[in-house]
Amino acid sequence: MQQARVNVDTLRQSGDLVKSTFDPSTSTIDGYDGLGFQGAELQEFRELKGYLKQQRQEAIEDTYPVEAIALLNLVYDDPEKFARCLNFSNHSDNRFHSVPILAYVDPETFVGTLTAAAVSAQWTVLGAIRERYAHEFSLGDLIAESNWLRQAAEALARVVAERKGKLSGDRLLYIVEALEEGAKRLSDFLARTSPVDPA
Repeated sequence: MQQARVNVDTLRQSGDLVKSTFDPSTSTIDGYDGLGFQGAELQEFRELKGYLKQQRQEAIEDTYPVEAIALLNLVYDDPEKFARCLNFSNHSDNRFHSVPILAYVDPETFVGTLTAAAVSAQWTVLGAIRERYAHEFSLGDLIAESNWLRQAAEALARVVAERKGKLSGDRLLYIVEALEEGAKRLSDFLARTSPVDPA
């Protein structure tokens, strides 16, 4: 068992654990590549499976800060892809639709990128933010973005105040409102789904 854990740790340190096609997250897994595991019901196997699942998830989360920078760059390079990455669809780009990736983006950097982007990109980002928090089924996965939404809204509101009376200020105000609405929807969802203290 100890050697198996060492092997998992080695895979994580090398970066190969993230690339693995073996997904231990499914509770029904009892084999791999058409072959069954011998001893899958043993306590040691279940412990190793749990350890592998935990380490793989942490390895994936370790990549989020770099992934967040790449995502933010899409606001300039490919705003449509930025939107596809954030929202549920049948497109393969939608990998972050249930991942709180925006929590790894610096709010001030987001605002700087957004305000420097083309007008069309700003409208696309507005649509992406509205869509991201519009559906109840994904809100539970995105709770970690609550603080980011509030901080980004506050930072962008300061820019809007500087541009009062300008079209750009009016346009960015829509995005502030979308960020605030997203934060409110997450907060309301958390309040509805949190266990009630019987005291």
